[in-house]
Amino acid sequence: MKNSKELFLSTFVGELPVFERVLKALPKKNLDYTPHKVSKTAIQLASNFGNETMMFMPFLKDGLLDFSKVKGKEYKNVAAIIKDFKANSKKVVAFVKKMTNAQWDSTAKMSMDGKNEWKDTRGGMAWGFLVDMIHHRGQLSTYIRPMGGKVPSIYGPSADSK
Repeated sequence: MKNSKELFLSTFVGELPVFERVLKALPKKNLDYTPHKVSKTAIQLASNFGNETMMFMPFLKDGLLDFSKVKGKEYKNVAAIIKDFKANSKKVVAFVKKMTNAQWDSTAKMSMDGKNEWKDTRGGMAWGFLVDMIHHRGQLSTYIRPMGGKVPSIYGPSADSK
């Protein structure tokens, strides 16, 4: 049976190609699409994948992610998001592989302007970030068809991938 760290690594690595398929399915000509005026545009939502994968390293390494010091990128195209997503994800996988179980189970905190917003283990926070990314991927997948694209296979065939 896999422990939490091993399960995280296998799940994270298994999800990476799915994120890339969804990103590549976004029609380049319509990245400003939004289903509602209060919703993020497609490029803003897709940017989460480049930015969130970058946020793993501070809490994995040091046990602290200070959101007031995080400067996410404002991406202009999907290719740049994919490039950063892949590079950041590679760093996460390499770092987690080297972590001991004690490090994985040690405390992590996320703060904003000095206020503690979330406290968990480093592993628990990693799982939380992965689940959040999967949530945003699901949101983004609902944008693809109205944008004029074809929804790729995520966990099995889609109506467009048959």
